[in-house]
Amino acid sequence: MADLNQVSNAEVSSSFNGRALWNQAERMLAHDYPFHGAMLSSWNVIVNTSIRTMAIMLSEDQTIEVHFNPEFILSLSPREIVAVQLHEIHHVVLGHVFCKPSDFSNKVAFYVSAEICANEYIREPLPGCPILLSDFRKLKPDQSLRERYECLQKMNLEKYSDIITLDEFSLETCDLETLKSLISSHIESALTNVGLKGLQRLPESFRKSLEELFGDTIRSGISASNAIEQVSSRSGKRKNWRKELQLFAYSLVDPSACMSRPPRRIRHLVGIIPGTRSFPKKPKIMAVIDTSGSISLEMFSSIINELNGIRKIAEVILVQCDDQVQSAKILKDKEKVETLTGRGGTDLRPPFEKDFLKAHKPDAIIYFTDGFGQGPDKRPKVPVLWALIGNNAQKPVQWGKVISLNQDNASID
Repeated sequence: MADLNQVSNAEVSSSFNGRALWNQAERMLAHDYPFHGAMLSSWNVIVNTSIRTMAIMLSEDQTIEVHFNPEFILSLSPREIVAVQLHEIHHVVLGHVFCKPSDFSNKVAFYVSAEICANEYIREPLPGCPILLSDFRKLKPDQSLRERYECLQKMNLEKYSDIITLDEFSLETCDLETLKSLISSHIESALTNVGLKGLQRLPESFRKSLEELFGDTIRSGISASNAIEQVSSRSGKRKNWRKELQLFAYSLVDPSACMSRPPRRIRHLVGIIPGTRSFPKKPKIMAVIDTSGSISLEMFSSIINELNGIRKIAEVILVQCDDQVQSAKILKDKEKVETLTGRGGTDLRPPFEKDFLKAHKPDAIIYFTDGFGQGPDKRPKVPVLWALIGNNAQKPVQWGKVISLNQDNASID
């Protein structure tokens, strides 16, 4: 029994660390490659120890899933993971998943063609011995999979007879029209998010390949993005504050890379390859509401609803404060808090006092206020999010993240 538990713990640790590195790379992907990041964020990511490396699959409800073996991910650097994420996305957006390997008589030529096409636009370091366009002098840049397949059929590919591809990408469980419609919807959604600027950051030849396959979809996505930008520029509203609040909370739970901690399997490389750290239990968020008059009862109710949602992943300490702390309590499951306590003057310092922080030991602080009050002189050791309310709200101090609340929407700095 002890051996079985040991294996189970090792598998859990491997999955956890693999997911942590994957998430770190996905954040890098979203920053450096906005379109690809938006595509990947719309797929389900599954840890799967039954596959060798990675695979693109469809769930029973026709949802795109990207599966990865955590041991494979743990063997890579963060930049190599970004490269394999790009590789997976290219198989989808370049239409490789529309091709059935069974329709190609020369399987080696097919897989070599697919690998070359998926790798062609990747500038990040690919792991192992990737198959690259530069390995084949007779092939031209920007050719399609089928064009390269026709050329490769005439070549001697004996050295690739035992080809081991980086991943698996066949989605044969779905009919072609349904698959095209599904991928088109993901591309349109991604372009709606990143807009024309995000599209223009792609290599020109890559954009042309996309336009040949999904021209109408790209135009529709850019049109939707432009419409949203026009509305946003008129109203000054850019992002949903509820979503930004949740992202802040989830960032505390998500395992993050840490250079001061050694990787589990290669501890001697501490400081060179990041380890991971996360909270072994639910993090504790101290949510402070300025009750001096900054918040309407409607906004107060909305905030309580969102804090109840955050309770799924964190323990929430609800603090009401005007010029002094009026109450501090742990928010219970689906608790309805209908009374604002305070309505005196404004002082933002009491919740940051040393004794108060020591008593409650928060892992992060969210402060809902209009910012008109004296802020704390000293920055705490935990992350702080200023949730500023009203069009004339101001950030009370120079540190901390900011979201701006205006009932249903927010901007973020």
